[in-house]
Amino acid sequence: MGAIYRDQYVRDLTRPLPLNLTVRDYALILTVHRYEQIDADQITTLHCIEESNKKTVGARLQRLFHHGLVKRQRLSQSASRVYTPTTKGDQLLADAGLIAEPKTYTHLRSPHFLPHDLAATDFLLHAELTAGRYDNIRFIHKDEALADALPQIRKRCRWPVQITWKGVTLDTMIEPDKFFAFEFVDKPKGRNRRYFSVEYVRKGELDRSNPYGSCHLKKLVGYAHTYAQNLHQKYLGIPYFYTLSVTAATGRATEIAEKSADQIGSLAPLSAFLSAHEPRRPSLGRFQNVLETQWQTAARKTVTLPS
Repeated sequence: MGAIYRDQYVRDLTRPLPLNLTVRDYALILTVHRYEQIDADQITTLHCIEESNKKTVGARLQRLFHHGLVKRQRLSQSASRVYTPTTKGDQLLADAGLIAEPKTYTHLRSPHFLPHDLAATDFLLHAELTAGRYDNIRFIHKDEALADALPQIRKRCRWPVQITWKGVTLDTMIEPDKFFAFEFVDKPKGRNRRYFSVEYVRKGELDRSNPYGSCHLKKLVGYAHTYAQNLHQKYLGIPYFYTLSVTAATGRATEIAEKSADQIGSLAPLSAFLSAHEPRRPSLGRFQNVLETQWQTAARKTVTLPS
């Protein structure tokens, strides 16, 4: 996870081959914009119907990279390429009316964070593919889900919150790994959306003795104070949301549920904090239905996601 490896053979980017943009090209650029960090295998899972389509999608991604419409990097020589948005790509989407506001990207994502980012992207893929299975559910990406948020929140989904942690009052920032919503189209408008923040929990410690260090439980307390201070309405423009802790470690979901209950206390509804073991990596034609997954709440109950 150290250096980012360059591709062995890279075309002279000052003279890329001509590119006539297709509907699929716009869809690929939009996918990279929405997911922010997504590798080639994850993209083909969304956009390919059968194995024979993979090479075509890979070739188009390469052309989009050569024209500066997406960025591309690798964690190792054998790893799948990771794609991230570019300012040029965002502007193209905005000009086509596919996004409301283009963003400015100045540098590549640090390779230190990419494995974590891609694991969170895996879960978001499961959620989007789950919604596609139902006629009455629409998957909503972060940009649309936060359409009523403050402008600075729409630009980057993070907000300030003051918390009390280990006896110390701290000013901190909460930035979800992922954020999305399900819209149930057969229910009354205004009461038919369920909003979710996603936190991917790796194998590190849930808690730290240093109150100023970062850890998962501290972030959950930040979410709890978000509820207590009504910041989800003030900053995000939404009435309610659920925090999903997705973990790779065996038995960690139960541990998160038990420890978070003690930390959250009466600050927020315990039913809004759910944890589960991460599903297997999605692939062509295979994904886990997140609406059927068994989640453990901070109230120590086993539930499915609200619908």
